[in-house]
Amino acid sequence: MGGRRWHEGTRKVVRLLTSSIAPAHRLPHPAVWTRYKRNMSEDQDHKSMARSWLKGRSRIAGRYRWGLLCITAVGLVLALLAAYRPGDSGSLSTSHSAHAAGGPAIEPAPDYTFTTFEGERLGPSELVGKAVVLNFWASWCTPCRAEMPYFETTYQTFRERGVVFVGLAVQDDPASAQAFLKELGITYPAGLDEGNEITVRYQVSGLPTTIFIDRDGNVARRWTGAISEKQLVDVVAQISR
Repeated sequence: MGGRRWHEGTRKVVRLLTSSIAPAHRLPHPAVWTRYKRNMSEDQDHKSMARSWLKGRSRIAGRYRWGLLCITAVGLVLALLAAYRPGDSGSLSTSHSAHAAGGPAIEPAPDYTFTTFEGERLGPSELVGKAVVLNFWASWCTPCRAEMPYFETTYQTFRERGVVFVGLAVQDDPASAQAFLKELGITYPAGLDEGNEITVRYQVSGLPTTIFIDRDGNVARRWTGAISEKQLVDVVAQISR
């Protein structure tokens, strides 16, 4: 009897001691631990799926942006190409940056005839043996306004050497063109390119454009855009020899 009481007392002491252990130090039940691991695994799967979804959305957005950029670039190119069509009455584009179209390219100058603002008929037959600077311009063309004053001074310098400057106003109002010439003090022959016929023959795609024709009637140089005074003088000196 006494021994049984001693064993029961010992079990009580053991239960008391084990119950005093902090819960944080107890090992979880196997079923609880299994559920915990399963939940953690599912949570990781969800996070992985979310990251994959976000990466996919990012790739799609990137491709969409590149597609928009490509479409915009193509649209701009098509708009520039459509800015001028030979024989069309649309507006020509103006160019602020000048460049020479390669080196001197010798080719026969297309024939042309026009009436100057003074009422004179002018064309290659009236300019045989002359070096000609054929400038396509307009009163609404800002680069034309910048370059034409030194076209006049260069004309005055080289006219005694058999160089003739000719100005052709493109898609311009006659009154506006004449007022423009008077304002800038231009004295060399100038007139309207009625119907854009000469513009088309010389394949002018922007203003200003200057065609340099040597004494043999060949196109020695073509310049698209505003030309500097030094470049103008250098080319005129070449064709005046």
